Formats: sequence, structure tokens, C-alpha cells
Amino acid sequence: MEEWSREYRFWLGYAGEGARDAFAFSALKHGFTAISMVLRQILIRIIEPNFRRTLIDSRRNPTIIVAFPISAIFPALAVIIAAALYLRNKWSNKSFGSRRKEKRMRLLNFIRNGNVHLGLDLEKGILDVTALSPDMPACTDEAIRGGDDVFNRLRELAAGHYPLLNKKEIAYAPAVVSPNLILCVGLNYREHVRESSEGERALPEHPVWFNKFKNALVGHGGKVIRCKASAQHDAEAEIVVVIGKRGRYIPKEQARDYIYGYTLGNDISARDLQFRSKQWLIGKAVDTFGPLGPAIVTKDAVDESTLNIRGTINGEIRQDSLVSKMIFDIPTQIADVSQFFELNPGDIIYTGTCEGVIMGRVPPLEKDWLKPGDEVTVESDQLGVLRNIIADE
Repeated sequence: MEEWSREYRFWLGYAGEGARDAFAFSALKHGFTAISMVLRQILIRIIEPNFRRTLIDSRRNPTIIVAFPISAIFPALAVIIAAALYLRNKWSNKSFGSRRKEKRMRLLNFIRNGNVHLGLDLEKGILDVTALSPDMPACTDEAIRGGDDVFNRLRELAAGHYPLLNKKEIAYAPAVVSPNLILCVGLNYREHVRESSEGERALPEHPVWFNKFKNALVGHGGKVIRCKASAQHDAEAEIVVVIGKRGRYIPKEQARDYIYGYTLGNDISARDLQFRSKQWLIGKAVDTFGPLGPAIVTKDAVDESTLNIRGTINGEIRQDSLVSKMIFDIPTQIADVSQFFELNPGDIIYTGTCEGVIMGRVPPLEKDWLKPGDEVTVESDQLGVLRNIIADE
């Protein structure tokens, strides 16, 4: 297949734009060959004999006629077409494999044959990057650590023409599989601060930090398992920042240089456990309490000034706000936390949730804590939709 792909990719040109798997490639190949054979036989059996008779009759005239076998016309035309396509590609700065122009690059992890693979979420399907070559990254973590070299290589792949997987048929893994740090900010939207307390509560003077662990991560479409020790499960829609390079004591004005991209997260919370003491850990870091995904959108494709966030439960919009309404914006968060921890590629920051959580509902609204079968989503117009199902063990 790979040998055929190299041989025919140029000749097929844009005819292969819709091919998503090996069958489609094979069909295009054999169709191209069949048409060639039919046209050649027509030329040899019908047109060429008549042309040769014309040449014989013309010998009575002194005019010089170049005898040119008609059967050679088709391959000659093929060469001309090939040259034209080559020049077209060259002038438009496209490689032979370039067939699409992606406005943004979306990296994701998915499970294939029991292993995590790195994928590129393209307009018409998922490109399995890991399967292309043994030296390709196995997951987003490796791609992020690979820096600019891997980034540029992925950008070229995103513009190429390869078999694609159906988006609806893949099993998503967390957008980052094994971050060293999973940092979270609480009380970062004014209205959320108000709904989180019965009386007046002062806005925090500094970011309120807590953390999760890798056991909390679950991908798009995965199940969030309720904790048996809790009866008050809640959802918090959040934008998640993915760190792209190592840094410590990062100035706020340079903070965006350390961002690789953005994804979505749901800070699932067991409220009765969260407030059992002054430390939030046991209410926040439970297994599967950190859905993350579906993909990382690279920072060059995200306009943070218009970045929005929505949270739904069973299709009902509960949370709806903008990143611009944060108390501590993303550069401030990065600058602040880097005073205490070294940030490394693949580390993630849940940047805080807005108003609309179950905990903040007051009569006549009911505190309808999450139950098995509920569907929770986190949405952003620029980042996509993260969807998960609540379940019991």
C-alpha cells in the first residue's frame, strides 16, 4: 500500500481527496489503470488503423508527413498532465501529498489495538500519526516534548493526503496521557465566587491552587465514576492550558510563550467531600474526576480574547461565560504558579470554572446532583466538545 501510495499519489492529484482508507485508494488505482487500458485499446484497434490508411494514401502527394503511432498519444498526454500538475504544485508551494489546508492543528490521543496512538483531528477524519512510521510520536505527550521539529512535521502531515479514520469510531484517550503536573485554579470567576458562599465573600487576592493526579484523567466519551463516599457530585466546565516548554519564574508578559495549546476539562467535584475540611483534595482528585479533551488545539489557532466556555447537563446549558471574565487571566496563572513549581512540556492547568454549578443553585432551582446516566459536556466554539457519561462502579 505504501509503495502504491508513493507511485500514484501524484498521478491521482485531487481525485483522491475523499479517500479515507486502503479500499478507497485501491479503487482509485484500479479505476485509473482500467480507464488507461480501455482508451489505449480504442486507440490501437479503431483510430490507429484508419490513421495508417490515411498515411498510405498520402504518399501520392509530395507533402512530408511524420508517421506517429496514435497509441503513443495517451502516455504522451499523461506526461504533459504530470508536468502541468508538477508546475502547479511548485507554484503553489505544495508537496505532492498536499491536498488540504488546515486552518488549525488539533492533536489527540486515542486507543488502537490496546495502545495509545497520536492522532491529528482533520476536517474529514483522524490521521493515525503513530501508525505512519516507527519514529513518529506515540502520543501528544511525546509530540509536545519534541518541540518545534515535531510541531513542523505534524503541520506537514496535516496538509498531506493519507488514509483517515472515522471520527465516530475511535476511542479517545485523555488529551494528555501522563502530565507531570495537573494544576487547578479555584474561585476564578466573580459570579462563581458569589454562588459558592451563602454570604458575601471577598474575591481572592491570589490564585487559589489545588491539584489532581493522573488517576483522575479520562478521555472524551469516557465514563466518570461516582465516588461511593459522596452523595453530591457536581460538574465544572473549564478551559485547560497545556504547557509547551520548560520554565520557572516566568514573567507574566512572557507567559504565552510557554503555552503549547488549549483543550477542555471538567473538574468533577464531590462537594460533601470537598468541604469536609479546609483542603479540597479528596473532593477533587478522585478517580475519573478529570475528563480532558477531546483534542489539543495549538495556540496559534486560538484567540484567547474571544475564547468561551459552556457547560451542559443532559443538554441543558448550565454554564456559559468567557475567559476574559476570569479574575486571574491565564498569563497571571502561569506566572504565579511557576514561582513554586517548574513547569514542563505536557503539564496542564485547569483554569477555573464560571457560575452555574449545581452547588450554586438556590430555590426554586433544585440541587440536582449528578446521577448515573447523566451526560455532561464542556464546550467551546474554538476548542470543540468534551462529552462524558456519569456512572456508578
